[in-house]
Amino acid sequence: AAVISQQLMQQHEAHLEELMDVKESAEEYEEMIELQIEWERLRRLTMD
Repeated sequence: AAVISQQLMQQHEAHLEELMDVKESAEEYEEMIELQIEWERLRRLTMD
């Protein structure tokens, strides 16, 4: 039983690390989109 729970813990930790990676890249992606929006807004202002 101890071996099984250890395996489960390792799987769980690996899964958590994957989730954290996904979360980080999602936050970076959001920042990128915000920068893009800001850039578009500034471009429109300078074009007028």
